[in-house]
Amino acid sequence: MRKSWLVERWAPALPATRQFVTMELRFHAGLAAEHDVPSQDREVLRAAAADPDRLLDDPDFCLRESFVVTAGRVPA
Repeated sequence: MRKSWLVERWAPALPATRQFVTMELRFHAGLAAEHDVPSQDREVLRAAAADPDRLLDDPDFCLRESFVVTAGRVPA
């Protein structure tokens, strides 16, 4: 059995969402700086991580997440 959920978080972002998105942007910007990521993408991530409020305060802000729960049984 499996079940999935789509979660959408819209502006204005709640404090927990703001904290999560800020941490994610900083994490991904750090990864991009350490790996072979195109320079334009690295710059976009760096700028977003440096000023996450610009993204989070945009009235069109939307974050989509998908969660999947799978349950199974080990054969006897």
